[in-house]
Amino acid sequence: MSANRYSVLEVEDVSVTDTLKKGVKKLKEIERLKQKMNPSPEEIAKLNTESFWRNIVSPKPSQRGDSDKKNAKRMRKEAARLEKERKERREQYVKKFKHITDEFELEFCNMMHETNYDVNKTFRLLSFKYHPDKNIGNKEWAEAKQKLLLDCKEKFASYCA
Repeated sequence: MSANRYSVLEVEDVSVTDTLKKGVKKLKEIERLKQKMNPSPEEIAKLNTESFWRNIVSPKPSQRGDSDKKNAKRMRKEAARLEKERKERREQYVKKFKHITDEFELEFCNMMHETNYDVNKTFRLLSFKYHPDKNIGNKEWAEAKQKLLLDCKEKFASYCA
């Protein structure tokens, strides 16, 4: 009997209204069978198809759309929380680094902001920029910048610790 349960949906030329009519008819028949005191095994099998026909006649709204909306809302909340934390962190560092007047230290501080306040990553990026092998014409200048860069790294590492 279970194989025949879905046979009405497998026929391609049956329209939606015909399927709904058949579903309503089956549900009426099932209601009559519920009134019976001693149903036969065949009638019990028909009673077992009630949920199938109820879903055909009045399908439940999909839960997936609701979960997508909930996920989107949760993701927006998470993004807002992360942005708020980032702003608070930036404000803390701005307070700490307010006294900086040296141009090179300002560049280091700005690069730290771009690298999400990771001192080692900032040092690595700026050391590539001011490496003596990259600045062949100004080796002495590049070496002096590397020394300033090491001083900045030590200074900002003590601030961030």
